[in-house]
Amino acid sequence: MTDVAAETFVAPTAAAEPVVEAVAEPVAAPAPAAAAAPAAAPVTADRGLAEVLGFSFVKEDTTLFAPYVSRGRDLVLWRHPTTTGAVLGGSLAALIASAYLSWDDALRIGAGLAFTVVVLNLVYVGAVKLTKAFFGGANTRALEDEHPHAALLAQARHLQVDEAAARTATTMAVTAAGVATRSAASVLLAEDLGQSLRAAAALYLLWTVSTWFSAKTLIGLSLIVLFTIPAAYDQNREIVDKQLAIASEMVDQQLGNIKSRAIGIRADIMAKFDGSAAKKEE
Repeated sequence: MTDVAAETFVAPTAAAEPVVEAVAEPVAAPAPAAAAAPAAAPVTADRGLAEVLGFSFVKEDTTLFAPYVSRGRDLVLWRHPTTTGAVLGGSLAALIASAYLSWDDALRIGAGLAFTVVVLNLVYVGAVKLTKAFFGGANTRALEDEHPHAALLAQARHLQVDEAAARTATTMAVTAAGVATRSAASVLLAEDLGQSLRAAAALYLLWTVSTWFSAKTLIGLSLIVLFTIPAAYDQNREIVDKQLAIASEMVDQQLGNIKSRAIGIRADIMAKFDGSAAKKEE
Protein backbone atom coordinates (compact mmCIF):
# COMPACT_ATOMS: atom_id res chain seq x y z
CA MET A 1 0.00 0.00 0.00
CA THR A 2 1.49 3.06 -1.21
CA ASP A 3 1.75 5.85 1.29
CA VAL A 4 0.53 8.96 -0.22
CA ALA A 5 2.20 11.93 1.28
CA ALA A 6 -0.27 14.28 2.50
CA GLU A 7 0.00 17.36 0.38
CA THR A 8 0.06 20.40 2.39
CA PHE A 9 -1.54 23.28 0.69
CA VAL A 10 -0.27 26.62 1.85
CA ALA A 11 -2.59 29.51 1.18
CA PRO A 12 -0.85 32.06 -0.91
CA THR A 13 -0.01 35.10 1.15
CA ALA A 14 -1.20 38.42 -0.06
CA ALA A 15 1.44 40.50 -1.67
CA ALA A 16 2.79 43.09 0.69
CA GLU A 17 1.30 46.48 -0.09
CA PRO A 18 3.85 49.16 -0.75
CA VAL A 19 4.23 51.55 2.15
CA VAL A 20 3.26 55.08 1.11
CA GLU A 21 4.90 57.74 3.19
CA ALA A 22 2.63 60.63 4.05
CA VAL A 23 3.89 63.77 2.48
CA ALA A 24 3.09 66.90 4.46
CA GLU A 25 1.31 69.43 2.34
CA PRO A 26 2.96 72.82 2.32
CA VAL A 27 1.21 75.17 4.71
CA ALA A 28 0.55 78.56 3.28
CA ALA A 29 2.25 81.33 5.18
CA PRO A 30 -0.16 83.58 7.05
CA ALA A 31 -1.12 86.61 5.02
CA PRO A 32 0.36 89.81 6.35
CA ALA A 33 -2.07 91.80 8.40
CA ALA A 34 -3.76 94.51 6.42
CA ALA A 35 -2.36 97.91 7.11
CA ALA A 36 -4.55 99.81 9.48
CA ALA A 37 -6.51 102.55 7.80
CA PRO A 38 -5.21 105.99 8.69
CA ALA A 39 -7.19 107.55 11.47
CA ALA A 40 -9.54 110.20 10.27
CA ALA A 41 -8.80 113.73 11.33
CA PRO A 42 -10.75 114.65 14.44
CA VAL A 43 -13.87 116.66 13.76
CA THR A 44 -14.21 119.56 16.14
CA ALA A 45 -17.35 121.26 17.35
CA ASP A 46 -16.58 124.44 15.40
CA ARG A 47 -15.82 122.55 12.19
CA GLY A 48 -17.76 125.03 10.04
CA LEU A 49 -16.07 128.01 11.68
CA ALA A 50 -12.68 126.33 11.34
CA GLU A 51 -13.22 126.08 7.59
CA VAL A 52 -13.87 129.82 7.45
CA LEU A 53 -11.32 131.06 9.98
CA GLY A 54 -8.57 128.56 9.21
CA PHE A 55 -8.12 127.45 12.82
CA SER A 56 -10.16 125.72 15.49
CA PHE A 57 -10.74 126.59 19.13
CA VAL A 58 -12.36 123.32 20.15
CA LYS A 59 -10.43 120.14 20.85
CA GLU A 60 -13.34 117.77 21.51
CA ASP A 61 -14.26 115.17 18.90
CA THR A 62 -17.87 116.20 18.39
CA THR A 63 -20.08 117.42 15.57
CA LEU A 64 -22.56 119.39 17.64
CA PHE A 65 -22.25 122.70 15.85
CA ALA A 66 -21.67 121.43 12.31
CA PRO A 67 -25.35 121.23 11.25
CA TYR A 68 -26.11 124.66 12.67
CA VAL A 69 -23.08 126.27 11.02
CA SER A 70 -24.23 124.76 7.73
CA ARG A 71 -27.73 126.16 8.22
CA GLY A 72 -26.33 129.56 9.08
CA ARG A 73 -24.18 129.53 5.94
CA ASP A 74 -27.22 128.67 3.82
CA LEU A 75 -29.14 131.45 5.55
CA VAL A 76 -26.64 134.25 4.88
CA LEU A 77 -25.99 133.02 1.33
CA TRP A 78 -29.71 133.22 0.50
CA ARG A 79 -30.02 129.54 -0.41
CA HIS A 80 -33.68 129.81 0.62
CA PRO A 81 -34.70 133.43 -0.19
CA THR A 82 -38.06 133.26 1.59
CA THR A 83 -36.57 132.09 4.88
CA THR A 84 -33.64 134.50 4.69
CA GLY A 85 -35.91 137.43 3.84
CA ALA A 86 -38.21 136.59 6.75
CA VAL A 87 -35.31 136.35 9.20
CA LEU A 88 -33.72 139.60 8.00
CA GLY A 89 -37.03 141.46 7.92
CA GLY A 90 -38.05 140.20 11.36
CA SER A 91 -34.67 141.10 12.85
CA LEU A 92 -34.74 144.63 11.44
CA ALA A 93 -38.38 145.09 12.52
CA ALA A 94 -37.53 144.00 16.06
CA LEU A 95 -34.53 146.32 16.09
CA ILE A 96 -36.61 149.28 14.90
CA ALA A 97 -39.34 148.50 17.44
CA SER A 98 -36.75 148.35 20.23
CA ALA A 99 -35.70 151.89 19.34
CA TYR A 100 -39.16 153.18 20.27
CA LEU A 101 -40.12 150.74 23.02
CA SER A 102 -38.51 150.26 26.40
CA TRP A 103 -38.55 147.03 28.42
CA ASP A 104 -41.45 148.42 30.46
CA ASP A 105 -43.40 149.13 27.28
CA ALA A 106 -42.67 145.65 25.92
CA LEU A 107 -43.87 144.02 29.17
CA ARG A 108 -47.01 146.13 29.26
CA ILE A 109 -47.86 145.46 25.61
CA GLY A 110 -47.17 141.73 25.94
CA ALA A 111 -49.37 141.40 29.03
CA GLY A 112 -52.15 143.35 27.32
CA LEU A 113 -52.04 141.20 24.20
CA ALA A 114 -52.09 137.99 26.25
CA PHE A 115 -55.05 139.24 28.31
CA THR A 116 -56.95 140.15 25.14
CA VAL A 117 -56.37 136.72 23.58
CA VAL A 118 -57.50 134.90 26.74
CA VAL A 119 -60.69 136.97 27.08
CA LEU A 120 -61.62 136.65 23.41
CA ASN A 121 -61.11 132.90 23.55
CA LEU A 122 -63.30 132.65 26.67
CA VAL A 123 -66.05 134.56 24.89
CA TYR A 124 -65.71 132.35 21.82
CA VAL A 125 -65.86 129.05 23.74
CA GLY A 126 -68.81 130.24 25.86
CA ALA A 127 -70.70 131.44 22.80
CA VAL A 128 -70.16 128.15 20.98
CA LYS A 129 -71.37 126.07 23.93
CA LEU A 130 -74.44 128.28 24.47
CA THR A 131 -75.31 128.06 20.79
CA LYS A 132 -75.05 124.26 20.84
CA ALA A 133 -77.15 124.09 24.01
CA PHE A 134 -79.83 126.28 22.45
CA PHE A 135 -80.05 124.50 19.10
CA GLY A 136 -78.97 121.02 20.20
CA GLY A 137 -82.36 119.53 21.05
CA ALA A 138 -82.07 115.92 22.28
CA ASN A 139 -78.28 115.88 21.96
CA THR A 140 -77.82 118.99 24.08
CA ARG A 141 -75.70 117.28 26.75
CA ALA A 142 -73.37 115.66 24.24
CA LEU A 143 -72.93 118.90 22.33
CA GLU A 144 -72.18 120.82 25.53
CA ASP A 145 -69.45 118.34 26.44
CA GLU A 146 -67.82 118.70 23.02
CA HIS A 147 -65.16 121.41 23.26
CA PRO A 148 -64.57 123.66 20.21
CA HIS A 149 -60.82 123.22 20.65
CA ALA A 150 -60.97 119.45 21.22
CA ALA A 151 -58.40 118.67 18.52
CA LEU A 152 -55.93 121.24 19.81
CA LEU A 153 -56.42 120.07 23.39
CA ALA A 154 -55.71 116.47 22.34
CA GLN A 155 -52.45 117.58 20.77
CA ALA A 156 -51.55 119.73 23.78
CA ARG A 157 -51.89 116.74 26.14
CA HIS A 158 -49.06 115.02 24.26
CA LEU A 159 -46.74 118.02 24.27
CA GLN A 160 -43.51 117.39 26.15
CA VAL A 161 -39.87 118.39 26.06
CA ASP A 162 -37.77 116.00 24.01
CA GLU A 163 -35.12 114.64 26.39
CA ALA A 164 -32.56 114.07 23.63
CA ALA A 165 -33.07 117.59 22.25
CA ALA A 166 -32.76 119.09 25.73
CA ARG A 167 -29.56 117.13 26.36
CA THR A 168 -28.13 118.26 23.02
CA ALA A 169 -29.01 121.90 23.72
CA THR A 170 -27.39 121.70 27.16
CA THR A 171 -24.23 120.12 25.75
CA MET A 172 -24.05 122.79 23.06
CA ALA A 173 -24.38 125.55 25.64
CA VAL A 174 -21.63 124.04 27.80
CA THR A 175 -19.36 123.54 24.78
CA ALA A 176 -19.96 127.11 23.57
CA ALA A 177 -19.18 128.45 27.05
CA GLY A 178 -15.97 126.43 27.08
CA VAL A 179 -15.00 127.76 23.63
CA ALA A 180 -15.61 131.35 24.72
CA THR A 181 -13.70 130.91 27.97
CA ARG A 182 -10.67 129.29 26.33
CA SER A 183 -10.63 131.87 23.53
CA ALA A 184 -10.78 134.78 25.98
CA ALA A 185 -8.04 133.26 28.13
CA SER A 186 -5.86 132.63 25.07
CA VAL A 187 -6.25 136.23 23.90
CA LEU A 188 -5.80 137.83 27.33
CA LEU A 189 -2.74 135.72 28.21
CA ALA A 190 -1.22 136.26 24.72
CA GLU A 191 -0.77 132.56 24.07
CA ASP A 192 -0.61 133.32 20.35
CA LEU A 193 0.82 136.77 19.62
CA GLY A 194 -0.77 136.95 16.18
CA GLN A 195 -4.18 136.03 17.52
CA SER A 196 -3.89 138.54 20.36
CA LEU A 197 -2.84 141.28 17.93
CA ARG A 198 -5.83 140.54 15.68
CA ALA A 199 -8.16 140.62 18.69
CA ALA A 200 -6.64 143.93 19.86
CA ALA A 201 -7.10 145.43 16.38
CA ALA A 202 -10.72 144.24 16.22
CA LEU A 203 -11.48 145.61 19.70
CA TYR A 204 -9.88 148.96 18.85
CA LEU A 205 -11.92 149.14 15.64
CA LEU A 206 -15.12 148.35 17.56
CA TRP A 207 -14.23 150.90 20.22
CA THR A 208 -13.62 153.60 17.60
CA VAL A 209 -16.75 152.85 15.57
CA SER A 210 -18.91 152.76 18.71
CA THR A 211 -18.03 156.41 19.30
CA TRP A 212 -19.57 157.28 15.93
CA PHE A 213 -22.76 155.20 16.00
CA SER A 214 -25.15 153.89 18.64
CA ALA A 215 -25.28 150.22 19.53
CA LYS A 216 -28.61 149.69 17.72
CA THR A 217 -27.26 151.34 14.57
CA LEU A 218 -24.19 149.10 14.69
CA ILE A 219 -26.40 146.02 15.10
CA GLY A 220 -28.53 147.09 12.13
CA LEU A 221 -25.47 147.72 9.96
CA SER A 222 -24.02 144.37 11.03
CA LEU A 223 -27.23 142.59 9.99
CA ILE A 224 -27.18 144.26 6.58
CA VAL A 225 -23.50 143.44 6.07
CA LEU A 226 -24.03 139.85 7.25
CA PHE A 227 -26.83 139.24 4.75
CA THR A 228 -25.25 141.07 1.78
CA ILE A 229 -21.43 140.71 1.76
CA PRO A 230 -21.28 136.88 1.90
CA ALA A 231 -23.90 136.54 -0.84
CA ALA A 232 -22.12 139.10 -3.03
CA TYR A 233 -18.81 137.31 -2.50
CA ASP A 234 -20.37 133.93 -3.30
CA GLN A 235 -21.69 135.26 -6.62
CA ASN A 236 -18.40 136.98 -7.58
CA ARG A 237 -15.95 134.60 -5.98
CA GLU A 238 -13.44 134.41 -8.86
CA ILE A 239 -13.16 138.18 -9.33
CA VAL A 240 -12.91 138.86 -5.60
CA ASP A 241 -10.32 136.12 -5.05
CA LYS A 242 -8.19 137.50 -7.89
CA GLN A 243 -8.29 141.02 -6.45
CA LEU A 244 -7.61 139.71 -2.94
CA ALA A 245 -4.60 137.78 -4.25
CA ILE A 246 -3.21 140.96 -5.83
CA ALA A 247 -3.82 142.94 -2.65
CA SER A 248 -2.24 140.21 -0.53
CA GLU A 249 0.82 140.16 -2.77
CA MET A 250 1.18 143.94 -2.47
CA VAL A 251 0.82 143.76 1.30
CA ASP A 252 3.42 140.98 1.52
CA GLN A 253 5.77 143.02 -0.64
CA GLN A 254 5.41 146.10 1.55
CA LEU A 255 5.87 144.01 4.68
CA GLY A 256 8.99 142.51 3.16
CA ASN A 257 10.35 145.99 2.42
CA ILE A 258 9.60 147.13 5.95
CA LYS A 259 11.24 144.02 7.37
CA SER A 260 14.37 144.48 5.26
CA ARG A 261 14.62 148.13 6.28
CA ALA A 262 14.20 147.17 9.93
CA ILE A 263 16.96 144.58 9.57
CA GLY A 264 19.21 147.20 7.92
CA ILE A 265 18.53 149.76 10.64
CA ARG A 266 19.21 147.14 13.30
CA ALA A 267 22.48 146.22 11.58
CA ASP A 268 23.55 149.89 11.44
CA ILE A 269 22.72 150.37 15.11
CA MET A 270 24.64 147.27 16.10
CA ALA A 271 27.63 148.33 13.97
CA LYS A 272 27.70 151.77 15.61
CA PHE A 273 27.37 150.17 19.03
CA ASP A 274 30.23 147.77 18.32
CA GLY A 275 32.36 150.65 16.99
CA SER A 276 31.77 152.79 20.07
CA ALA A 277 32.56 149.82 22.31
CA ALA A 278 35.83 149.21 20.43
CA LYS A 279 36.89 152.86 20.82
CA LYS A 280 36.25 152.72 24.54
CA GLU A 281 38.43 149.64 24.86
CA GLU A 282 41.26 151.42 23.03
